[in-house]
Amino acid sequence: MKNRMLMVVAVMCGLLVGAEEFVPKVGKDIYLDPKEAGIEYKMQGEYAGEVLTKDGGMKKVAGQIVAHGDGRFTAVILDGGLPGEGWDGKSRLE
Repeated sequence: MKNRMLMVVAVMCGLLVGAEEFVPKVGKDIYLDPKEAGIEYKMQGEYAGEVLTKDGGMKKVAGQIVAHGDGRFTAVILDGGLPGEGWDGKSRLE
């Protein structure tokens, strides 16, 4: 019984030691924790709202911010709102 228990413990330790080769390797510019990702992660995303038009009315607009790393971003302005929420599929300012 004691030998069987030692064998089980030895096998389990061997599995744990060899398990790191099955963990995916993550590049230095890939972050799994948003707290470590920096300003790019915090700023990128979709934003929507309304702006005042020349005639005094309100108009829906949206922006999509795409992070490229090293503090570089692309902003895309969409007239009418986000895709699926009013954007006409044509007007796009980058």
